[in-house]
Amino acid sequence: MSNSQHVQIYVYRLPSKNHDAMVRVMEKFTGMHRKYGTERWEILQLNSTAALEGTTNLAGVISASKDEEVWVEVDHYKDQKARDWAVSAIMQDPEAGALFGEMAATLTEGYTVIMGEFIPVSP
Repeated sequence: MSNSQHVQIYVYRLPSKNHDAMVRVMEKFTGMHRKYGTERWEILQLNSTAALEGTTNLAGVISASKDEEVWVEVDHYKDQKARDWAVSAIMQDPEAGALFGEMAATLTEGYTVIMGEFIPVSP
């Protein structure tokens, strides 16, 4: 378990036909995240569009069709300062621009990536 005090989440929507291409892009990003100090980096694929009564599935919220996949990237950092440094370093890495371009090419046309930053809540 991580002691991360800052978590950044991205939500991606991509055509199912681009699955393998996105996997290859994410494999390349893995090394970059390790290089710049991301404590933990996870990529998750939505595996069900079912929703409990009174809820809405994430696929419905972002209007994903049956021919599309929804992926979530979860980046864990020690704190906000570590996140800021890592993101800055990645953005300055000469390989990052090409990777972001490759990733954009795998996404559903016209889709804007959803992101949010979170901190732990202690009940």
